[in-house]
Amino acid sequence: MIRKLAVAAGLIAVSARATIAQSCSISSTAVTPPPCTVTSTATLTVPSLLSLTMSGFTSGTAQTLNAPTAMTDFSSGNTIQIATTGPAFVVKSTSAADVDAGAATTGSTSVGVFYKTTYNFTADVPGTYNLDVKFTLVAP
Repeated sequence: MIRKLAVAAGLIAVSARATIAQSCSISSTAVTPPPCTVTSTATLTVPSLLSLTMSGFTSGTAQTLNAPTAMTDFSSGNTIQIATTGPAFVVKSTSAADVDAGAATTGSTSVGVFYKTTYNFTADVPGTYNLDVKFTLVAP
């Protein structure tokens, strides 16, 4: 990305010089003619380039959480925590990013998300439940 910025800056500088040469004229017969100055402002906006790729969902973008399957799962009390391996994500960034304590790179290694669900034998009602989890990629 730095190379592209240098090339873009170089093109702007060449363009500015060409503009100065075309817009400046001196009509003097003095041995050392007075200078001719043209002021120009060049602007370059580099957008935040970010990418978030997620994979490993149970179905589409849905994830099925692991649930207790037998009474013996609650052998140590009324509650149990069951882990579920969630989706994995890869982030690409051109500026600093907090991605699993990593720094910005052209592509992070795949990082997994894990869900830990607490089930309560005496309070949970059997049924099907959904919870939307939103992953948001934000430019600095």
